[in-house]
Amino acid sequence: MRKSEMVLIDAEAQFNLGNTQGAKDLLFALQSDRDPNATMSTNTGSALYDEILLERRKELYGEAGVEFMDAKRLRKSIVRDNVHRVVLTVPVDSPLFFLKVPQREIDANPNIDASINN
Repeated sequence: MRKSEMVLIDAEAQFNLGNTQGAKDLLFALQSDRDPNATMSTNTGSALYDEILLERRKELYGEAGVEFMDAKRLRKSIVRDNVHRVVLTVPVDSPLFFLKVPQREIDANPNIDASINN
């Protein structure tokens, strides 16, 4: 986990706690580290939240599992349109979002109910 990911987690948490200015300050600190000409966001409400998530996508682009876990956490579908090599949509309620417990783990542990993967 990188420092920038922690800053973005904090910015999202500050937004969700109602501390809009704190979220903006954290976002601006990260952006100004990347671009000395960055300006502080004037967004509020859902536009600010969307800006935080966009910055997270840009900052953590290509890092294994981040987008998948964010989609699960935020209950958002994964959409790959024609700018990707593979075009697909994985709806938020798709079984592909649910990671199953390996059968060998279920077999080895009597405390795990076999129906856990249903």
